[in-house]
Amino acid sequence: MGIVRSLFGWMQASPARGDNPALYPLDFDELKKELSVVDEARRMGVHNNPPEDKTGLSAVEERIVSRIEEYRHKVIGWSHDHMVYLKRHMSELDVTKDINRAR
Repeated sequence: MGIVRSLFGWMQASPARGDNPALYPLDFDELKKELSVVDEARRMGVHNNPPEDKTGLSAVEERIVSRIEEYRHKVIGWSHDHMVYLKRHMSELDVTKDINRAR
């Protein structure tokens, strides 16, 4: 029973425990509300801002990039931690008996 629980334990993942962030993708509609993208775009449109020749990012664009980078770093961090866990778990396996039995 313990084997089955460990194999399917990922199905009970919760973001509070720091599980795989890919199981909790970014909700773009929620992000649009949180970062007030539409309101900011309307405000900038009324003021005819930014000028056509501007090459830098606006404040709202910076916030969007920041949130995506934050999520990317979370995924990279989880991946690194998961690789360390897998390496540690694999090093604990003793397959010598199985190899000798197979011979």
